[in-house]
Order: sequence, then C-alpha cells, then structure tokens
Amino acid sequence: MPITRQGTSNHMTLEAVQAMIDQAMLRNSTNDDGSYSSRGGPTRGTKGVIGLSRWYEKIESEKVDKYIGGLPHTIHGNVMSARPKTLDEAIELANDLMD
Repeated sequence: MPITRQGTSNHMTLEAVQAMIDQAMLRNSTNDDGSYSSRGGPTRGTKGVIGLSRWYEKIESEKVDKYIGGLPHTIHGNVMSARPKTLDEAIELANDLMD
C-alpha cells in the first residue's frame, strides 16, 4: 500500500518516513535472519563467496597456464612469482636465482 499525502504540507513526519523505511525493508527482506537484499541470486551468503573464490582461482590458474604454455619446456621450472607470499618463499626465490 503506497503512502499518500494527507494534506497540503510538503513536509513528511518522522513517523511517515519510518513507515516508508519499514515497508521497504519488509519488501526487500530475503530471509528471516534480519539481512536485507534488493536482489536475490547466487551472491547470497557464504555459498556465493565460495563459488566466486573458486571461479577466480580457476581463471587465475588458466591465465598462468596460458602464460607459461608458450615458454620453452626447459625453463618452465624457472618461472617464479614476482611477489613471494612469505619470508621463506622470498629466501627460497633468492637462493634459486643465485644458483
């Protein structure tokens, strides 16, 4: 039920504003746990996050495979990350580059 004006005043009362907010929240409610969303779909909850993470990892893996796929077979082992994730990996990278 839409809210309509009841007089000539252009100002809304706090109660009218709160009623509009409550109606919008009720309309947009997707479940009973207090979360609100204006759309449904696969982006809800942890399932959406996990799926998106797996998709991103797959795409990144494919990019790496395409990148090193054109390299000669003898140097495949020499392709290394430009940004090691840990200090141990940084030390290992430095040792490999010195050898």
